[in-house]
Amino acid sequence: MINFSSEADGERYNFFVSGDYIETGEEKTIMYEETIENSTTLKTELKIVNNDFAVFTRKGDFSSILEFKKNYISDTVYRTPYGSFDMRIVTKNFLFREQGHFINLKIEYESDISGYRSRNSMDIIIKLLQEV
Repeated sequence: MINFSSEADGERYNFFVSGDYIETGEEKTIMYEETIENSTTLKTELKIVNNDFAVFTRKGDFSSILEFKKNYISDTVYRTPYGSFDMRIVTKNFLFREQGHFINLKIEYESDISGYRSRNSMDIIIKLLQEV
């Protein structure tokens, strides 16, 4: 079970999803689907590498590759049904914590999408279920 809590310019968003978890060496991968506006489904893959770098890859009508690491600047393209937009992500803070069957990832960042700037945060809690 994955609990996402995010904030963008003062607006909070929360949602829960189920997904798959794979761990290989220093890489943790979480794959899930989420439904956004107009019932559009996105396939999302979150990779956490060496516990200090995260890559969100979203595929669907709205697609992007977002990279986060403390003090890291990432340039990408945000593709939507309304067009493609240049996007810059500046990661301000990155906190990874793993305890028992829980992984917590907190990211604070600034984004600039074709001139629209915002301050954002994500708090992701992943509960790993034991296989039976």
